[in-house]
Amino acid sequence: MLKFSWQEELCQTLQYLEREIGRAPRVCVIGTGSEMRGDDIAGLDVARGLLHCLCEHPDTPFMVIDAGAQPEDHLNKIREFDPDFILMVDAADFHAEPGKVSWVSWETGRGFDATPHTPRTVTFARYLHEEVSCPVALIAIQPERVNYNPPLSKPVWLAVDQVVHGIEKAVRPIVTA
Repeated sequence: MLKFSWQEELCQTLQYLEREIGRAPRVCVIGTGSEMRGDDIAGLDVARGLLHCLCEHPDTPFMVIDAGAQPEDHLNKIREFDPDFILMVDAADFHAEPGKVSWVSWETGRGFDATPHTPRTVTFARYLHEEVSCPVALIAIQPERVNYNPPLSKPVWLAVDQVVHGIEKAVRPIVTA
């Protein structure tokens, strides 16, 4: 079976949703992680990068949340936005080279080991799917190190940049519509 890249998965998901609902989907990107655990900040850095490059379009069907290690604190904001699709971004150990990016199945939670908050991320993704009644996907970035307070590693820094640009490219038609 052919495995698609995370970018292809994202683009196909957005295109499918647009066909199904007859308009550009409302997309919520949630970056999660811990600022104090090295590469675990990857999801937060993706959210911050998206806020920086897409902030000139505030009245669009696109929302970014820099959720820290407590994404559940943002549930009301997510509900109010009423997304058609939620994309969570987090660091997760799926036994790959540092900086590798993968589209991870939240339904099974299999294929990766937990960073300090990853089980909560998967549980929250399941909860969002049920509570908000929309598809939820996870983009995982393979960390190199998640020990206390090291700087972001170069492979993960490059992956963060790749994910920011990949998401921006995929949602740019939604944001500028």
